[in-house]
Amino acid sequence: QGLSKLSQSLLLLAKIENNQFNEKADFDLKELLESKINQFDELWEGRNIVIDCNISNCMIHGNFYLLDILLNNLLSNATKYNIQQGTILIYLVESRLTITNTGVNHALNKDALFKRFAKQNSTSESHGLGLSIVYQICQSSGFTCTYDFKEPDQHIFSISF
Repeated sequence: QGLSKLSQSLLLLAKIENNQFNEKADFDLKELLESKINQFDELWEGRNIVIDCNISNCMIHGNFYLLDILLNNLLSNATKYNIQQGTILIYLVESRLTITNTGVNHALNKDALFKRFAKQNSTSESHGLGLSIVYQICQSSGFTCTYDFKEPDQHIFSISF
């Protein structure tokens, strides 16, 4: 199963790089984000993760499938790398989405963070492709993706549209 997921991720990256997702439309990102949040709710409850949202309407032009993957990867990472009884802050205001999660109490390596197969720790079961997919989707969509760290344990991922 791990190898299958790896090949699917690599195939997706190749398709994004080759601009194979050129059907774009205008839609409200708020609806897609709220739907994603509902999908994660049970998982967050099970891990006692507190969610704080401030979500405004945000019309964007993009590929629905890719944006779905982008949100899924960001929320998945915020969950997977969170601490027990941690928090996730989700803000969609104007043309910026910010997802902040509690986690390890040091900044991640910004130079490697969005690169393929980059893993923040060697024990992780991940292939290290999730954030590289996020970055590639942003590149191909004309969005900007950044990472910041705020003491003591806040990891902040922002996408500007």
